[in-house]
Amino acid sequence: KLVDTYNELLATLNGKLTETRYKDYLPLTDTQKADLNMTDSETLMWTAKAQSGLLRNDSTITALVTAMRNAISYPVNGAKGIYNTAASIGITTGAYQEGGKLYLDTTRLTNALTADPGVLNELFSLDDGDTQKGIATRMYEGLASMMTRIESIAGTPATATADLKSSLALTITSYTDRITQATTRFSTLQTQYYTRFNAMEVALQSLSAQSSWISSLFVTE
Repeated sequence: KLVDTYNELLATLNGKLTETRYKDYLPLTDTQKADLNMTDSETLMWTAKAQSGLLRNDSTITALVTAMRNAISYPVNGAKGIYNTAASIGITTGAYQEGGKLYLDTTRLTNALTADPGVLNELFSLDDGDTQKGIATRMYEGLASMMTRIESIAGTPATATADLKSSLALTITSYTDRITQATTRFSTLQTQYYTRFNAMEVALQSLSAQSSWISSLFVTE
């Protein structure tokens, strides 16, 4: 079960890191959707393509995958006897192209458990200081560290509506402030130009009236 769950999570993460990016499909606003007169299925298709590849080669997910693979592959300092790696009990990785997928040799695992019934507890659960950590301990710490890092970047679903501290929230706030400033500046300039235009219109009307008056002086009966 551990191997299967690990492989499922790894496949999901590797899939995000290599997902195709459709640069021609940008997120649509509600106004754009209405203007394009898109059906529900067309909207879903467009949204899927717009979201595809947003995490391609993401550094945080890459670091998470590396932490997971290191937790499995590195020897466990402090483990006794010959069973100090995942490979020693039958958990190995496949070809390089498989991105770290694990395989379980049940025969080797059975032999290891027969030789040392406590091998799994020691190999996976060991936690004796900074250097002697078991596979599960290292994996838990790696996942917890990356979850904290992701939360600092994007917040969490539970805090999405009230998030003001994550990197994405601060970026959105910055963009919102810049839009507000630009809108205010536009409104100010618009008012200034309308004032100048009105003044020019008044001046032109005055000049037109003066021109008509002057012209009337030269009219001969």
